[in-house]
Amino acid sequence: MRLTVLTENTANRRGMLAEHGFSVLVEACGKRILFDTGQSDVFLKNARAMGISLENLDAVAFSHGHYDHCGGLKSLIGEGPLPPVWFGKGALERKLCEEKDGSLRDIGIPWLPEDRASFRENGGLAEIFAGVFLAAGIPKLADFEGVPPLFVRSSDGKLLHDEMQDEQLLCVVEGDRLHVVAGCCHMGAVSCLRHAVSLFPGKKLGMVLAGMHLRGASAARIDATIRAIEELDPDCLVPVHCTGIMAIAQMKLALKDRCKLAEAGKVLETDGGKHH
Repeated sequence: MRLTVLTENTANRRGMLAEHGFSVLVEACGKRILFDTGQSDVFLKNARAMGISLENLDAVAFSHGHYDHCGGLKSLIGEGPLPPVWFGKGALERKLCEEKDGSLRDIGIPWLPEDRASFRENGGLAEIFAGVFLAAGIPKLADFEGVPPLFVRSSDGKLLHDEMQDEQLLCVVEGDRLHVVAGCCHMGAVSCLRHAVSLFPGKKLGMVLAGMHLRGASAARIDATIRAIEELDPDCLVPVHCTGIMAIAQMKLALKDRCKLAEAGKVLETDGGKHH
């Protein structure tokens, strides 16, 4: 499996751009899957800077329906006909975030095409290609986690707490390894990984590339997350995007060489249990 980070909050090489967002090109099981598109055309510009074509994609999948993961869809349409585009069930609803003053800020998908013939909806576990899965409907599996109440969705004119059931993980089975790519882990990184592992019994957790929504989290929450991840024993952990600099630093200290840093332009590869 080969992962190319196209959009991330940071960049660390000449010609690469950064923005608050996430996008990664996943090449696995003979398929090319674009997982998220960031919030603008930055993912396209970075792909071009790396000499990577985003034509002839086999699928596009969105981790959830927030602007910093889906906003680049409009730019992608300009590249040619869309392949199947996978959303978790409920991702297209209006999504909002409650600010400190009580006002609501729109954080949903900023633009959608009129022609949605290529759209696919996933409400659970979908095998989109042999060995490549999308897992939505993530349950709370750690008592210190859960979706914060500030996330809101509008359904049939009513404002409800958004439990982020549209969030989906990209899971790749490679030999005896299970690799997981996650956009934000709103339910919690531990819940997401425990859920993924439960879906594929007998598979060892391989590479985990994930935004973990720990920016601004308490030291206790970060410590509990790291302890639980250590118990899950991934071959490699790559924290990105919304994980936050404090959590990333603590993860690097705890997992040492098993924790890798990734900015826009980073390429990660696996071969069964090996990674580099």
